[in-house]
Amino acid sequence: MATYKDFAFHIGEYGKAEEFTDASAVILAIKNILLTRKGNYPFNPNFGMNIEKYQFDLLDQTQLEVIESDLTDQISRYLPNLDNVYVDVQIVEDTANVLNVQQGMIGISISTVINSEPITTNFLLYEEYDVLQIFNETN
Repeated sequence: MATYKDFAFHIGEYGKAEEFTDASAVILAIKNILLTRKGNYPFNPNFGMNIEKYQFDLLDQTQLEVIESDLTDQISRYLPNLDNVYVDVQIVEDTANVLNVQQGMIGISISTVINSEPITTNFLLYEEYDVLQIFNETN
């Protein structure tokens, strides 16, 4: 299994770009896949899925299946060394009114194994005042 590395544009400790490895790098790469619009990278025009293009207030099972299929395809194409990747996309309701979100939210759960360690990362996405909000939790 390859060691994954990625970095963030914010400055980390010692004045260098913050570097992420293994599980953290994979999670950052998946977040980049979700948020990047196809065509943003001229030398890699098929990278990304632009999750913002989906109408969060009009979510249905067909849209969820398209999101799941697109994300699975992107992961297999751009993170080819990941084995046993499982992607699950669901509509999440804020029944407890914690976030005070009236329209649908997308919950994305991704499970895989990195360096013999199973990981599951969950993303919660919703629009608030026409701005995409994304939260991440990893187990």
